Amino acid sequence: MSQTAANVSAAKPKVGGAIYRAPVGTPLPTSALSELDSAFVSLGYMSDAGLKRAINLSTNPIKAWGGDTIANPQTDKSEQYTFEAAEVLNPEVQKVVNGDSNVTGSVSTGMTVKINTKELEDHAYVIEEILRGGVLKRTVIARASVTSIAEVADTNNDIIKYGITIRAMADEALNGDTAREYYISGSAAPDPYVELNLHSVLILEDGTTTLTATTYPEGQTVTWSSGSSSVATVSGGVVTAEGAGNTIITAAITKDGVTYTDTCTVVVQAASN
Repeated sequence: MSQTAANVSAAKPKVGGAIYRAPVGTPLPTSALSELDSAFVSLGYMSDAGLKRAINLSTNPIKAWGGDTIANPQTDKSEQYTFEAAEVLNPEVQKVVNGDSNVTGSVSTGMTVKINTKELEDHAYVIEEILRGGVLKRTVIARASVTSIAEVADTNNDIIKYGITIRAMADEALNGDTAREYYISGSAAPDPYVELNLHSVLILEDGTTTLTATTYPEGQTVTWSSGSSSVATVSGGVVTAEGAGNTIITAAITKDGVTYTDTCTVVVQAASN
């Protein structure tokens, strides 16, 4: 087998967040590119310790008379992920450590964290990484429980951080898998876009037509506008002719602070008497 240095890679967090958490049962992404459900919330910055994955494998050696090992069946295999959450002022991080019901408010309005012995709930997790050459790696965990929280140090020469370890568990949402990893070249991901089904249309005065918008990522909120409301108005993609003339109908989406648009030229013809 040949050796390929290009297959060797380090990992860094995806811009915008590396680790996301949502209630168990939230729809899971099925590829490295599919849109995350809005229930997934970023846990913000992680420390430079990165992400550590422990693969725990147990076997039960079976010996024959005389001492030879004749079988070594696997008795357990589990996956644990450890990371250091750096945003201690983030309510979502506090919820991971102390339980969702024990955290209310925010720092700006006043945050309260109750410390007690309530059992922490299981959650779904998605971990986003970028590997060598822009390859995207996404780890999807349908159900995981927090198994340990490292000692927390409040000092004046380092940041406060929570060392969190979660254990992934097999779940029906992944057809019994403990987790799934999806990889794809970053060049395979298209830029965000909105595309209309029509780019020019003729309608009679007082008539209507419906424009439909396809977006990537899927499910983006589309904002509609008309260049001249005296010619045509638009609501939810339904264009209503108001008076003879020409106007431009614009569909827009905003992704990561950038706006993307597509347009349709509408010609309104006066109704004949």
